[in-house]
Amino acid sequence: MTGPDDFLHPRVGGMERLARLALPAALPWEVAVFAGAALAQLASSTLLFVPDAGELLWLPGGVLLAALIRLPRPRWAGCTAGAWLGVCIALSARGELDSTTAVLMLIVLALVPMGVRAFLFLSSDRALLRTFNSLAWFLGVFAFDLPLVAAVLWREFGISHAVAHHVAGWLQFALAHALGYMAFTPAWFVFSKQRSPTHKLRVGDWRTLQILGCVAVIAAMWLAFGSSQHLAPLLLLAPIPMLIYVAVTGRGTGTYLFFALLAGVGLFLTVRGEGPFAQDDQFLSILSLKSWVFAVSVATWSLAMLIEQRESMRERAHDALDEARELARRLMQTQEQERARLARDLHDDISQRLALLSIQASAARRAAGARAQAELNVIQEGLVALSADVRQLSHNLHPSMLREMGLAAALGSLCGAQRHRNGPSINLRVEADADHLAEPVALCLYRAAQEALGNSVRHARAQNIEVTLETDRDQALLEVTDDGIGFEPTNGTGKAKGLGLFSLEERAKQLRGEFRLSSRPQKGTRVCVRIPLQH
Repeated sequence: MTGPDDFLHPRVGGMERLARLALPAALPWEVAVFAGAALAQLASSTLLFVPDAGELLWLPGGVLLAALIRLPRPRWAGCTAGAWLGVCIALSARGELDSTTAVLMLIVLALVPMGVRAFLFLSSDRALLRTFNSLAWFLGVFAFDLPLVAAVLWREFGISHAVAHHVAGWLQFALAHALGYMAFTPAWFVFSKQRSPTHKLRVGDWRTLQILGCVAVIAAMWLAFGSSQHLAPLLLLAPIPMLIYVAVTGRGTGTYLFFALLAGVGLFLTVRGEGPFAQDDQFLSILSLKSWVFAVSVATWSLAMLIEQRESMRERAHDALDEARELARRLMQTQEQERARLARDLHDDISQRLALLSIQASAARRAAGARAQAELNVIQEGLVALSADVRQLSHNLHPSMLREMGLAAALGSLCGAQRHRNGPSINLRVEADADHLAEPVALCLYRAAQEALGNSVRHARAQNIEVTLETDRDQALLEVTDDGIGFEPTNGTGKAKGLGLFSLEERAKQLRGEFRLSSRPQKGTRVCVRIPLQH
């Protein structure tokens, strides 16, 4: 059978697994977990310990959890043993270790890999903020199940503890474990995204300053009005609007930073007997604070997950748009290359063969009788006209004049050909020297004029057409205006009709330009292409 770990990690043979465990390179993770668990236990027993209320957070479980989620299963046993040794050494250094405590810590830490396995099996996803399913299973396993089991074991073992005398001591103990899992492991995932510029927060960054400002405002409110019992519900809800704002602007990193600072402010005020959590009993004050932190943490990570999903979808859409534009650029480049090849084939092969046929028809006409001469004359005239059409088709496919003589001359030839073949009045006005434009810009403007003139003649039945080309230091502007029958420029979706117009728009976007089309029935059409010039 294929298990969750087989899905997340390539299946390897038994010898390879033994080799991975035996390699010296495997040691740093176990050593790191050992040191991290020892430091986490010291922090939980000193910095995060409140007399008569116990530990605020129990961090060793969170350290082990963060490591196990990142590592393949063969490394779990070593990391769990390292975490247990680290916790025991830290407790022994403080004189708090006995055999019963050591056994309890071993059981509690052994529950962590079991919880990780259950989490991976149920969610099949190691990223906590990717889906609601993974977040819900994480909270269910590590915010509820494991802390409750640990609290039951704590009561059954009868461990001496600062809150053992209190009837709600088990709840204090369970909340400390739940907050430890919820504080450390999500932080590991959030701050690991700091490699991305969109997630990175720096000291002095405006988002960081906003977060600090929001925390300062909440701290001032709690300090000023915390003793007012009738304002307590409002004070507890006051951070929520700021939390939403920080989640939108700072994403997961900013959300975690804001909430961690806010919890620190709440702890500082509560220990001093101030703020909305302060009560006559220190135990109840800390229990109120931890309950509020736990509840808001669940909501905070749900909100952060929503923000991460939205931003992830936006980034994927942006990447997809970039890929589509790159594909369009390559397709247009390939199209121009194919047009150039076809133009060369028409000019070098088909046109030459038509010219040869015309010469042969002329020779045959001189040697034929009167009746045959008339027929051959019609054939020769058709060959001459066909040769002219082929030359014009070759020019339309790939205007060699654009490269040899410049954009102004190529536009003049284009307008002259349309005027000669179809009869409309075409007025070309080039108000500045356009021959200095880069080849991609010149080709884009030429294709725009070609498409717009073709539409004016074929579809709009225009009699008067104005073609204007303006260039200055910053931009090149092409406008084609006609007096034709016009049309509604959208098809109900806000998109321009026709593949040719869509192609013009994409060509302009490839050069960071813009394409505008304005038309009304019986009011003519105006096409405008604006391309910025780089210097």
